[in-house]
Amino acid sequence: MSDPNAPIPLFARDLKGFGRLEPLCVSPETSLQEAAKQMEAGGWDAAIVVEAGALRGIITDRDFRKKALAEGLSPLEPVSRIMSGPIEALEVTATRSDGLLQMIAKKRHHLVIVDQGRLLALATKEDFIAERTYSPLFFAGRIQEAGSPEELQRIFNKLPSAMRGLLAEGLSVERVGPIISGINDWMMRRAGKLAKLQMPSPPPVPFAVMVLGSEGRGEQTFKTDQDNALIHAELDPEDTAAKEWFMEYARKLCRMLDQIGYPYCPGEIMAQNPRWNLSIGQWKDQFSLWVQRPAAEEILRANIFFDFRGVYGELSLVAQLEDHLFSILPKAGPFPANLAQAAVQAKPPLGLFGGFKTGEGDHAKALDIKEKGTALITDLARAFCLIDRLRPRNTLARLRALEAERKRPLFRELREALETLTDLRLRHQLTQIEAGKAPDNWIAPGDLTEIEQGTLKQVFKTIQQGQEALLSQYAGGVR
Repeated sequence: MSDPNAPIPLFARDLKGFGRLEPLCVSPETSLQEAAKQMEAGGWDAAIVVEAGALRGIITDRDFRKKALAEGLSPLEPVSRIMSGPIEALEVTATRSDGLLQMIAKKRHHLVIVDQGRLLALATKEDFIAERTYSPLFFAGRIQEAGSPEELQRIFNKLPSAMRGLLAEGLSVERVGPIISGINDWMMRRAGKLAKLQMPSPPPVPFAVMVLGSEGRGEQTFKTDQDNALIHAELDPEDTAAKEWFMEYARKLCRMLDQIGYPYCPGEIMAQNPRWNLSIGQWKDQFSLWVQRPAAEEILRANIFFDFRGVYGELSLVAQLEDHLFSILPKAGPFPANLAQAAVQAKPPLGLFGGFKTGEGDHAKALDIKEKGTALITDLARAFCLIDRLRPRNTLARLRALEAERKRPLFRELREALETLTDLRLRHQLTQIEAGKAPDNWIAPGDLTEIEQGTLKQVFKTIQQGQEALLSQYAGGVR
């Protein structure tokens, strides 16, 4: 006899909450060029063709390659020339198994999901891969139930092998990165709640925990330390006990995170540092100081704070701070110039004759793929977006927004470069963890194939082009 309380097997579940909601829709008359722009801007690999509320067909990246490009169609031709149809959509009440079987039987790469005939979501093969037992949903359930840092630590230790499974099954780095950060967010929220439960009294005023840097951007890998801060509502300046409550809470939180597996930040960029445990007014003053009276050195130190995001508590406080930041960002003057200078301080590791510049000592034959690679692209994307007042935080999302805003192929090339570097970095760290070693970012070019070395050199050349473009446009402080 079956247990009525047993969890429903994954592929027996219905399609509710599956896939990506609110798919991109275009009309049959939309030009190929316009559809491609919309797909790229939204990060879609497909769009639904809709006419008078009816689902007429679907266009995908493959359709553009095999039908539009191969046949030499004009970019002004309508999407109806290349769309596939009719769409065989599944109702949301169907099971995951139904969806998977349809995709296999029909050799489809996408699954259209409807709710009583109304378009609801679009799913791909990657969505099925991501929903296995090593998906964020699996980890989130156990994280929410954890009652101690020790339990959270045990869950944290299972993460690398789970992510290896996703990569081995073909899930893209663009999807794996957010999965890792999503799990880290759940960890932070649970740790935030457990630390709050350890406090002898409720918080004196509302507050929120912010994550910064790579976690703020949703880009953490397996070698990461704490970068966090705390924001709270205004306090009575004479109420020292209230201020001490937030400092004690932050100490408990940071200690707990360290115990789970997120080491203390060597640079003390943590909520337990009084400099980064402030009221909403104090945070606004701090950002105003960085933006309105900038020095290149100060911006270099403050870069990590421009990638902030709320993960626990009263998140409206974080939203207020973000609104303040974008209201004071200038498009000319010393801030863009110093932001540009700070973003190009480090250079990609290429020598005069196109060879790799490696490290010293124990790393004489290796290069730091983060410091000399991904971080440089992150700095470029951040600088361009802050100058243009574009709000995405994730670097890939920033590069997509810049490509849509500025209409330059450079930003697509930088996005592809970042995906290449991130894939190399993740696989390197996973191999180290599985070998019982501490993960690092040092990649030995000599261990790569000739093709991989050539790709890496091209990636670094693309970064050089990005740095030159930023400097040429903003080095004088005028847009």
